[in-house]
Amino acid sequence: MPMPSRCDLLIRGAGVVSVHTGEIRPADVVVTGDLIRAVVAPGVRIDSDRVLDAEGLLLAPGYIDAHMHIESSLLTPAEFARITVRRGTTTVLADPHEIVNVAGREAMAWMIEQGRAPAQTMLWAVPSCVPALEGFETAGSRLTAEDIAEMLDWDGVTTLGEVMDYRAVVEGSRGCGRSSRPPGARASGSTATARA
Repeated sequence: MPMPSRCDLLIRGAGVVSVHTGEIRPADVVVTGDLIRAVVAPGVRIDSDRVLDAEGLLLAPGYIDAHMHIESSLLTPAEFARITVRRGTTTVLADPHEIVNVAGREAMAWMIEQGRAPAQTMLWAVPSCVPALEGFETAGSRLTAEDIAEMLDWDGVTTLGEVMDYRAVVEGSRGCGRSSRPPGARASGSTATARA
């Protein structure tokens, strides 16, 4: 990518931390919109709408927590963000399977809505197994394959959550958000297989 001739924000004079090597190098950082466009040698000439003097400060990438159950912290998404963003967590991929197991789709919609305002980016996974383990717990809710398919289209949802009921997958049985086996799938011994 060529060096931009103009940017929205130029952060000058920071010590940029490399999380790979542990080194701290003096650099300027070029930002356009909400994207870092370049990390360049200090003093490079570039037009900028705004310049931030970061002389003597450290600039480090934000931590991305790729698997989190916010409700396990016993905090609302906004309070969780308030506490963790100050400690460097800029993005969370949250799988709210615990609260959805108790209170269903409405609980997930509430979590997503509560996670919109904070300065932390919250991305969401739809729980794949509600109840988590069929026959081993009393759940307050149930998600069907149709529920999951619809929820995957919700704003802020990026992925399907972890599979809790591996037995249903291995056995190819009903459960784990499936209303039936996928077309072409059959149980073969202790593993599920699908025809290509």
